[in-house]
Amino acid sequence: MLSRPFLSRIPDQSIIEPKASHDMDHLQATRDGTPGKNDATYLMVYFPFLTHKYKINTDVISASKLRVWWFDPRTGESFDKGEIENTGVFELPWGSEIKTNYSGPDWVLIIDDASKNYPKPGELIFEN
Repeated sequence: MLSRPFLSRIPDQSIIEPKASHDMDHLQATRDGTPGKNDATYLMVYFPFLTHKYKINTDVISASKLRVWWFDPRTGESFDKGEIENTGVFELPWGSEIKTNYSGPDWVLIIDDASKNYPKPGELIFEN
């Protein structure tokens, strides 16, 4: 979490669609910026399990290009999934790849404004 600016971080469950309906889902979303505005430079969504299809509303980031990462908090390993166009919605295409090629629950999706060139998740760059 310290690989992105954190003093401006806010919780924002509104970026997850549909709303988590199962107690086990317990998805948590956070981003930087101002509540109600599309001024975020990154967002993070924690998935205890990748069992349901979710869409992430990326319109809170005004940039046209996004960089997508999956982070494994159990190992500290990051997986760069590259740059994509910001269409306003990101669907989770990598869920089946995680289930097939990697083990266990607990994953964090990080989507950045690509122009910010943030480091890979897991690298400490920001301090208080």
